[in-house]
Amino acid sequence: MIESYLYTKSVCVSVCVCICMCLSERTMDLMLTLQNNVSSGLLWSAVSGRQLGRLEPCADLSLQLSVIAVRTGLLVCSSYM
Repeated sequence: MIESYLYTKSVCVSVCVCICMCLSERTMDLMLTLQNNVSSGLLWSAVSGRQLGRLEPCADLSLQLSVIAVRTGLLVCSSYM
């Protein structure tokens, strides 16, 4: 599970860095799928459904994603891989 916390005082755009690591003995074929949920207060600003390519065993991939906070306070962004 990946979990990030963001504290906002106003509507803002932040950059989130996601690091994907292949700890398997097999190559992984990655696809980025983003789900916006207005009730969470966070909206992704990126292309969803994009193929990221193949990730070889023991390799990693860093992605910079933009997230827009549409409400104030402590916001939590989590994901299961």
